[in-house]
Amino acid sequence: MKRVVCFLLMAVIALPLVFSCNRAPEVPDPEAGLAPFPKPSEQVDEVPLTRSERDFVQAGNDFAWRLTRKVWETNQERKGIILSPLSVQYALGMLGNGADAQVAAKLAEVLGYEGTDAINAFCSKMIECLPAVDTSVTLALANGVLVNDKCTLKAPFKAAVEGCYDALVESMSFDNPNAVKKYVNDWCYKHTFGRITDVLEDADPLSFMYLMNAIYFNARWTNPFDKSKTKSENFKTLSGQNIKVGMMHAEIKETYYYSETESCQIMTLPYGRGKYSMTIFLPKETDGVAALLEDRGKYTYSGLSNVKLSLPSFRTDYKIDMKSLLAGMGLPLGPYDELVENADGTPEISKVLHKATITVNETGSEAAAVTVVEMRYGASGIEPPKPRDVTFTADHPFLYTITENTSGAILFTGVYTGN
Repeated sequence: MKRVVCFLLMAVIALPLVFSCNRAPEVPDPEAGLAPFPKPSEQVDEVPLTRSERDFVQAGNDFAWRLTRKVWETNQERKGIILSPLSVQYALGMLGNGADAQVAAKLAEVLGYEGTDAINAFCSKMIECLPAVDTSVTLALANGVLVNDKCTLKAPFKAAVEGCYDALVESMSFDNPNAVKKYVNDWCYKHTFGRITDVLEDADPLSFMYLMNAIYFNARWTNPFDKSKTKSENFKTLSGQNIKVGMMHAEIKETYYYSETESCQIMTLPYGRGKYSMTIFLPKETDGVAALLEDRGKYTYSGLSNVKLSLPSFRTDYKIDMKSLLAGMGLPLGPYDELVENADGTPEISKVLHKATITVNETGSEAAAVTVVEMRYGASGIEPPKPRDVTFTADHPFLYTITENTSGAILFTGVYTGN
């Protein structure tokens, strides 16, 4: 897809239905059965960020932890979750271009950025650079806008989403809700290599637009686990019940970052050439996940250690409508009067659907997520210590993230509970 340059070179910068199983399937070939996403022609050493853009990364990560905490608080069944806060940021970032100054400022405040232009430029750079920092890792980001053909997009909004988010903008008749639902679901399926299906269960008769983001990640561990060492072992759930999981094992000598606080152990496992990694936050108490989410900002990585690691292989799928949750975080639901010229009412958010999946096994990890925003008409750096011998046994619920290391940006967050 042709990339359009955004303003002044800033342009180049994407529940509670839950299911998880204890034994993860093989991480599939992401290019099997579907046309592959375009891959970057060249690899870059890092995501080049200015000082203010590094502040944006921190703001985005703060949003990621606040969002994950809110989702966990609403997860009454306390089953595993998987999210892509980055996907939510992209979808809402596009939406900010359809708001007046007051609403856009409130939205930017929720995301932690300094206005719509800053969000646009930063997201554009990340779209361009994140897939290029390690070409051995498959990372794809896609954005799209579907609008009722009875509406005309306002030129500034269309220019922003096409130029800064590389979004495909298409229009179609919304007279047939089933056709609209099929388009949205097919778009999500295509841009996650078939891993995300049936995001939209029905199209609101009053809807006039869908803003969509998809993110797909597939990577092999830098040092894969030996499958012959995977054993069926106990994992203690939040209810105190012991269940059997496929527990992977490795003895790691001075290779991975490890840290420990009074409340948890922290382990970082790299993918590919080391630009991406999964970080696992293992509380010392079985029911300690909530406390970790509350205090996440206090933790830092403190060094290299010799670690005897035990980690479950698993798969988790999660789906949620985040509208009410995000509104509780301060997201304005409307009006978004700068979206279309001929709005038949007050444009407002009616749904913020998010669906994600992750598979973790001896080979590596595959994760995908989509965010679909439905619009309708309504009434209104520490020095590492010397290596030491450590046992890291993830046999009870833990928190984890997938991060791009040169920028520090969090792509996915999740909690594994064993069920």
